[in-house]
Amino acid sequence: MPISDDEYDDVLARLYDAGAGRIDWRQAFEALAERYTLWSIALFVIARDSRDALLICEGGLSGPEFALEYLRIYHRIDPHIGPSLALACAPGHWLHGRHHFDDDFVARDPFYQEFLLPRGGRHTSCAKLFEDQDKAGLLLIQRGKGQPPLADADIALFDRLRRHLACAVQLHLERLGRLTTELGDPHRILDRMREALLITDADLRIVYQSPAAQRLIARANTFSTRNGRLVCRNREDESGLRTVVGALAAGIAPAAGEDPESAVIRIVGSGFINPVMVLATGLPASGPGPGKPPRADATRAPNENGLAMLLLHETARRRHVDPAVIGMVFQLTPAEAEVATGLAEGLPIDEIAAARGVTLETIRAQIRSVYGKTGVRSRADLVRMLLEMPSFDDPRALPDRSR
Repeated sequence: MPISDDEYDDVLARLYDAGAGRIDWRQAFEALAERYTLWSIALFVIARDSRDALLICEGGLSGPEFALEYLRIYHRIDPHIGPSLALACAPGHWLHGRHHFDDDFVARDPFYQEFLLPRGGRHTSCAKLFEDQDKAGLLLIQRGKGQPPLADADIALFDRLRRHLACAVQLHLERLGRLTTELGDPHRILDRMREALLITDADLRIVYQSPAAQRLIARANTFSTRNGRLVCRNREDESGLRTVVGALAAGIAPAAGEDPESAVIRIVGSGFINPVMVLATGLPASGPGPGKPPRADATRAPNENGLAMLLLHETARRRHVDPAVIGMVFQLTPAEAEVATGLAEGLPIDEIAAARGVTLETIRAQIRSVYGKTGVRSRADLVRMLLEMPSFDDPRALPDRSR
């Protein structure tokens, strides 16, 4: 049964609402997914040189858990067969998996056998929506196991939508670009922080990076930037970081039982020396509302309109935490403030005890007292809280943005 004019108009309105940020992409794709039994429908924006996924907007019957798994295992586009081939095609040309990959190929291919089929996916169709010298936009549609491939009449409907999908994605990209200018004067405050601070979207596109973050990325062996994205030099690091940031930006927990608001990630880098600790805090597009706890379930996709704030801390360049300031803020004794400072700088408790000339039992008692006065329950919580305490450079060194 063909789609009615009213249904088509409703689909168009939802697509443009998603591009403008009024609804998320999963909501925009909901009606299409249900009507055509789409296991997955996704929009990719891919960097042409590196094939990094600059943007992923997805929906479908597979649920957001599939997107989290995809980000965890395949954080670059290369293993995704349909989009990889579609990059070489002209805009508007369709590629259908059934024309290129027979049952024998599917039976041998690791992506199908180890990832797609066990999670319920099967038939893939892909088309290029747009391209320029830097990037390309792709549409990926998948039917699930037990479902036939898309019929020609179904493909004709998506051909009608293709131009509108491209426009909606461009609106989304333009809106992300405007975020950097809409921050306005807060840039001047953030620029003064000594801490390395970044704000990214769920796909690690950089919305803001402080001068300290720029310096850290330039000198450390853990990160680089490419096509406006934060990139880890170690592939496993990037897979883990994308999973955590994608979840937190959507307001959900990265894994069952974890905090849906923040997480600490250890990035080891290419040389496995001088790792960087990342304190990631989610900035979801829409919060749970006053007095309501954040959601811990996966009811939103991890790659929609939310952001994440990343505080980077080099373990080899221990941050100086002033014990006098900590003591005043939390009403700690001088001894307790020194112990808290040692914990914040990453010292083992036996080293703290040796440096202070006291027993381990004394240090443990002081740590318990510090926990009680600061309101934390673990060393990780204490370190996170102390690292979150901002310090500012001399305002006279503040860059002049007025010119």
